[in-house]
Amino acid sequence: MQRKGELAEARMLAERLRKEVDDLRQQKGGREAPASAPANPPAADELDRSVKRLAAEQRKLAHRLEKMLDAPPAETSLAPETLSPIVGTLGELQKDIAALRRERRKDLADQAKRLEEMAAEIQAARAAVESSPKAVRSAARKKGEPERVGVFIDVQNMYYAARQLKGKLDFDALLAASVLDRRLIQATAYVVESKEIDQSGFIAMLQQRAIEVRRKTLKVRSDGSMKGDWDMEMALDILDMAGKLDVVVLVSGDGDFTSLVKRVKGMGPRVEVVAFPRSTAKSLLEAADRFHPLDRRAMIRTIETGGHEGEGAAKTEPPRGATPPETEPLTGVK
Repeated sequence: MQRKGELAEARMLAERLRKEVDDLRQQKGGREAPASAPANPPAADELDRSVKRLAAEQRKLAHRLEKMLDAPPAETSLAPETLSPIVGTLGELQKDIAALRRERRKDLADQAKRLEEMAAEIQAARAAVESSPKAVRSAARKKGEPERVGVFIDVQNMYYAARQLKGKLDFDALLAASVLDRRLIQATAYVVESKEIDQSGFIAMLQQRAIEVRRKTLKVRSDGSMKGDWDMEMALDILDMAGKLDVVVLVSGDGDFTSLVKRVKGMGPRVEVVAFPRSTAKSLLEAADRFHPLDRRAMIRTIETGGHEGEGAAKTEPPRGATPPETEPLTGVK
């Protein structure tokens, strides 16, 4: 824009000088110059030189303007200090992603190892059944003796099932419904613990009822997700005990145990499922030999106290995967 302004001024000056030159020439042609006057006055020569100089300057300015218009726009660049925060953030994200990938690979490797161990146990049990069914059913029950029962309790599954009915499970009623008039060989409860919650009272209550408690700590991943279940361990324990039992009682409504139920039935024992009907998978019901539905008679009702925590009051929900502490037990005693 500055060059355009200079060019316009130069053109105006050149035009003015041309007019002055034309006026001088007309005056010169209108009258005869004195004999003593020179043939070409100094003023006219000076004007001619000025006009030529201005014309040359005008051409230079026009050429420079053309080059400026034809030149590509200058590339904009960001200063290094502007990009440094972005580069730092990207570096941190890459580190977090790499850490998550390592953790995922480790989890997958652990799961693969557990699956291999479980497959080996199942294969060994199958071979034992096919080779010698009597060896699997060691110490066969004599005629007239009560049936031998093993009870396996998925505490996490039963807690959330009871909570849907706004109550807590009564373990005395649960054992009575599971054992009936038979002989209890083993009762095992599988508990997932959280480091932030004290469940010692709840576990002591289970042990007072001759229930073996197996405990696992809830694992919290770096991305906030939680991991804590006993499915595979329960399956392995049930397969190990199947040869010593006449009836396996599975206290859970989880449909993931359907294949296990079919496998145990093939080994000899009957399989009974004890759970709340509304939270029991249809596939598990169809696979079991018998289903014992739990109702409100097997529960202790919780009482809403308007936000004050008292005896029997509903408390804050624990993390999924963890059994509740003594202040909010999964079950209670009448």
